[in-house]
Amino acid sequence: MDLYFCLDNGVHLKLTVEDSEQPYKLARRYLLNDLPSEEREKVEASILADQAFYEEVCELENDLFWEYAAGKLSVTERQAFETAFLMSEDGRRKAREIQEIFGELRESVEENHSIPAKVT
Repeated sequence: MDLYFCLDNGVHLKLTVEDSEQPYKLARRYLLNDLPSEEREKVEASILADQAFYEEVCELENDLFWEYAAGKLSVTERQAFETAFLMSEDGRRKAREIQEIFGELRESVEENHSIPAKVT
């Protein structure tokens, strides 16, 4: 799949994505620092050139934080996430906040779905 972008300065950019790797997967790999530098540069140019793609990457970043809080990342993804996001104070703060919200949601679900004790 080829993605085409026209930058504000008139430069046209072509980003080739293998058929098996959709833009979602490419952006995910970008966020987890799992792309060669040439591919990273192309993704970064796409983020700057395409507002919709930028918003998609931002949503995906939020999804990664929630997946991390829920323990849904593979070991490799978890390590990459921690390296990419938890090295900064902002990243650690965001992760703490989401983990707190996730914990509160989990407690709420457990309380609302608990089986009452049998009365004899």
